[in-house]
Amino acid sequence: MEYAVEHYEDDFYIITNADDATNFKLVKTKVNQCSIDHWEDLIPHREEVLLEGFEIFKNYLVLEEREEGLLQLKIINTKNGDSHYLPFSDPTYTAYIGLI
Repeated sequence: MEYAVEHYEDDFYIITNADDATNFKLVKTKVNQCSIDHWEDLIPHREEVLLEGFEIFKNYLVLEEREEGLLQLKIINTKNGDSHYLPFSDPTYTAYIGLI
C-alpha cells in the first residue's frame, strides 16, 4: 500500500492506493481515530482519472488529477461542495500545485 498524509485541523487527509485504488483515492480520518477502519472516502478511486496530489486550504481542497494525459487542477469549496476545474486556454500545458 502506498500513501501520503497531510494534517489539517483535527483531521488527517490521506492519498492512497488502498482497497485496489490503483489510480489513488483521497480519504479523511480524525487524528485520534486514524486506523484504516475509520477512513472516510472524500474522492473515490476512478478508473479514468489518476489522482496525483492535493493541497488543503482554509476553505478549499485542490486536487491534481491526470486525465487523458493532461494534468487538471480541480478546486473544491469545502464549505458548500461546489467545484470547478481551473481553465487553460491552450490544448497542452504544464500545471501543478505549489507555493512560490
